[in-house]
Amino acid sequence: MRRHGELALSSSMVIVNPIAEECAIAWQELEGWTARAEADAAAEKVGEKDITPYLLKRIGELSGGRTLAANQALATANAGLAARIAVALRRISEPQKPQGKDKGKDIRMAARTTLRLAVDSGAIKTKPVEIAVAAAVIAGWTGRDVAKMEEHIRELEALGVKRPAATPLFYRVAAARLTLADAIEASGDQSSGEVEFVLIQGNDSLYVGAGSDHTDREVETYGITVAKQMCDKPMSREVWPYEEVATHWDELILRSWAVTAGARRLYQEGSIKAMRAPGDLISRYTDGADTLAPGTVMFGGTLPAIGGIQPAERFEFELEDPVLGRRISHGYDIVTLAIAG
Repeated sequence: MRRHGELALSSSMVIVNPIAEECAIAWQELEGWTARAEADAAAEKVGEKDITPYLLKRIGELSGGRTLAANQALATANAGLAARIAVALRRISEPQKPQGKDKGKDIRMAARTTLRLAVDSGAIKTKPVEIAVAAAVIAGWTGRDVAKMEEHIRELEALGVKRPAATPLFYRVAAARLTLADAIEASGDQSSGEVEFVLIQGNDSLYVGAGSDHTDREVETYGITVAKQMCDKPMSREVWPYEEVATHWDELILRSWAVTAGARRLYQEGSIKAMRAPGDLISRYTDGADTLAPGTVMFGGTLPAIGGIQPAERFEFELEDPVLGRRISHGYDIVTLAIAG
């Protein structure tokens, strides 16, 4: 793609992206099902307007659902590739030292989003700081308490989400997904938020904020990585210096509320000690380092939802520091976009 641009070609590019091998279908099988479906359509005198949905449904029946699974795998593969292409096109030539699974690779990245935050410190109230985001990371399955983490895994299994192969896992999302806005747009009505603590690495200091890993739950059933990429990740504008809470980290409390038809109900609540500590997550992500690269934003994990995972019209969350008597809070509306087909 870079060479195509350098040559200033006006032609289009065709990118071929195969689906997972286990979902592939031999053309001979597909040809047989198609011929049978077309014959059935002719016998039933299906009109031109209805022929496409009829054939798709009939071929799905004849294949025992294999064509539906193949189409879902195709959508997942294409969405994942599209996300990677979008990120690659946003990169510029200045390199950043890779971390985690990217360590040792020749990866060129650049800041794509700037977060204008307000540092609430005991020494200075609401000091402004700008973070040029170079990497956005969602740490998943970070529970210290195995029983509680199993509860969250079962919540997601109830929605059709497969169990993780290992814990914790680190999902990369586009930096542009991070937002301080008070509203986000989401396709369909099957997305929901979940409160998390957020680590923000500046040039010289590590900060702590709160955020919501808003996720498309329907897409999550067949691709967690893609589901993470589907929705914006709202964050609080206010942050604290990590050094101010490091000594009483386990005393911090996370809460969230779901608001529907004006009714606000407690959705999540619990001690932050339910998740792995920042030092543990940083070490695991960086393969042993004790700091993140400047510009890294990492969501640290979530709590089980009270009453199970459910969508809402508005989501509100907070991080409380009972030792120093302060809170970080944020809320956002979810604007539902219609799914055209």
